[in-house]
Amino acid sequence: MCSSDLNLLIVSAFVPLAASAVQIDGPSRGGAKLEMVKVALVSYEAVGASWMLNDVVKRATGRPRPYVVACAGEADPTSCIAHVDDSIALGDGWLDADAHQSFYSGHTATVAAAWFSAATFFAEDGPNDVVLRYALPYGAAAAATITTGVLRVEAGRHYPTDVLVGGLLGASIGVLVPELHLRTPVSLALAQTDAGAALALQGRW
Repeated sequence: MCSSDLNLLIVSAFVPLAASAVQIDGPSRGGAKLEMVKVALVSYEAVGASWMLNDVVKRATGRPRPYVVACAGEADPTSCIAHVDDSIALGDGWLDADAHQSFYSGHTATVAAAWFSAATFFAEDGPNDVVLRYALPYGAAAAATITTGVLRVEAGRHYPTDVLVGGLLGASIGVLVPELHLRTPVSLALAQTDAGAALALQGRW
């Protein structure tokens, strides 16, 4: 796992937890704790769905990354792309599977799914003020998504269309998954099994 993937994992894990802490009012006891876990788990569900869809599309399309196209005709392609990522310029790394998984940007999609799911939960029970309840959380989600997309393009890892599609799909999943759960009953249950304790999240649409 490269450092950018690790950073993405940390960010996508932190945002749902922060959203669950803000979204739940009152003392963190009993039902409030359980509700907090629900919010975090549904947000993780959105991030996971985004990740899985992205993996399927990447493998199906096989679009080469910009640095592959730019350096494919060079006598020494690994040196040509060394400025993009030091790990790519090792051996034949520029020809590995990841080098042909440009479409669409998983980083942008994951950040969008995490931030927009957090915004959706916050907007559900946020302040009465329209700016604080909707404009601020969704604006922050859009800013985080756009920033990630711009950085991925600037790094030479994606085309603008990759991050545009990633942002739109990630944001859509980030809003849709929480909305489905918010509009339908969701149950969270703890159970003891032969293998140990189990946690189950169940919803019906």
